[in-house]
Amino acid sequence: MRKLVLGLAALAALLVVVDFGAAIATEYRVSRAVRDSAALGSDPEVSISAFPFLWSVPRGHASAITVSAQDVPTPISYRTTVETRFTGVDFPDGGIISDPRTTVRAEHATASWVIGQTTLGRLLGVPDLEVSEPPDADDAARTGALTYGPPLSAHRVLLTGTVQTSADESGPVRSPVSVVAYLVLDKGMLSIVPSAVWPRAGAPGIEPEPVPSIEVVGPQFAVTIDARHLPYGLDATRVHSDGTDIVVQGGADDVRVRLTDLRSAPDTIVPEGDR
Repeated sequence: MRKLVLGLAALAALLVVVDFGAAIATEYRVSRAVRDSAALGSDPEVSISAFPFLWSVPRGHASAITVSAQDVPTPISYRTTVETRFTGVDFPDGGIISDPRTTVRAEHATASWVIGQTTLGRLLGVPDLEVSEPPDADDAARTGALTYGPPLSAHRVLLTGTVQTSADESGPVRSPVSVVAYLVLDKGMLSIVPSAVWPRAGAPGIEPEPVPSIEVVGPQFAVTIDARHLPYGLDATRVHSDGTDIVVQGGADDVRVRLTDLRSAPDTIVPEGDR
């Protein structure tokens, strides 16, 4: 009896290893196909959620498939990350095993485009840019924040970086500044709209530095980015901040795509001065 139990345990372990190996091999084949089709510089990360893999996937089912890639060509020429998650996935029997280019059907798909603070700083020409959570709106009045215009969006971030704040006889004067900005998504166009200069805390006993004008520093933190086409042709419908990242997302129900069709049509950034 003991030998039988040990034998069954060994067989179960072997089946798990084989199942896991088959999943890894299939994910790698899909990853390589996506990379070649989208002309990426590195393999995207592909995860296929199905257990047992060798039972579900050959029969054309997976609970979820996730494709995550870095440095995908987007309207921003700097490093960004895109991720798409498909849930409730069906495809022809053995489809993605025999041909990663096969069309799959998903009950729901969610795509995300992640723009990190380093990338946004390069785009704005503010190399030391930091993105963080904004202060409470109610704090503006009592801290002396200089604000103009009505609230444009519920999504706010605090942008901090060194920009030109004034000029003297020797030339431009650059200083660290913090501004509260709204993230506005309108018909797929993402606009970062500075709204208030946030006073910097001074050392005890020392008079704080004058708060620069929002009209002077605001445009240096402003930009509009074309986010109309997320991976797999999904439309951008919402935007939010996540730590030091700005995340544009979109989703759709009952989608049919080829996993290799990752790239959306390339577009261009609309500079602040050309709006």
